[in-house]
Amino acid sequence: MSSLLSAVESALVDSIRSRLHQKLQPLFDHTNRCLPILQSTCQQIMNLMGPNSSADSLAQIISRDHGLTCKVLQVANGIAYSPQQTIASVPHAVSWLGLDTVRSLVAAAHLVEQLQHWPERQQCSGP
Repeated sequence: MSSLLSAVESALVDSIRSRLHQKLQPLFDHTNRCLPILQSTCQQIMNLMGPNSSADSLAQIISRDHGLTCKVLQVANGIAYSPQQTIASVPHAVSWLGLDTVRSLVAAAHLVEQLQHWPERQQCSGP
């Protein structure tokens, strides 16, 4: 009886694991969007644009935002920048891309997110 119960439990666990994997896989697929970027993170980065800004301070701010971390790592590892090895850390990505590129990336990513949330993605039309 216990071996039958064990087999049923095992089959149930496998079924649940398979369904869970199917549901969660799109969240980790690199071709899909990342998590949303926090408005406060974008503001902190834009405030950091002065001459006292450093790659370390920029990387620290980015690392606290999972959505932005995802986006920066995707861009750094993208074909446009062709790294010889996978860039797996935010400080390495910031160093590889450069401060100005990362700031531009943050501004562009934030703008795209804001436009996606615009009611019904309104379009401007001529007179």
